[in-house]
Amino acid sequence: MRRFVLRDDATDTGCGWKLIRTRAFRDLPFFASMHRFLPALIKRAGWDVREELVNDRERLAGVSKYGFLGRLGAGVFDLIGMFWLTRRGGYGIPAEWNDPRAN
Repeated sequence: MRRFVLRDDATDTGCGWKLIRTRAFRDLPFFASMHRFLPALIKRAGWDVREELVNDRERLAGVSKYGFLGRLGAGVFDLIGMFWLTRRGGYGIPAEWNDPRAN
C-alpha cells in the first residue's frame, strides 16, 4: 500500500540497513516516523535511491513485539501525511545554484 501511494518503488523499507549520504539526509524534513518513508523522502529531495539485497535471517527465538494491527493506525496516519508531502513537490533548486546532486 505504501509503495502504491508514494510511488517510490522501494521494496523493503522495513529493513534496518540504510546508507544515506550526509548531504542527502540533511535535505530531508524531520518528523518522528520518517524512518518508515526514507526512500520516498530521499527521492522527493531529488536524490537517487538504489536497493541492494541483504541477507535477512529468520528469527531463531522469541516473538516480535509489533503486530500488524498494533501499528496500523500510526502507519496509515503517517502515510496520509507523506502522501500530502510528496504531492506538493520537492524543494526546488534555484537555477544559479551549483547543485551537488547534478554530479
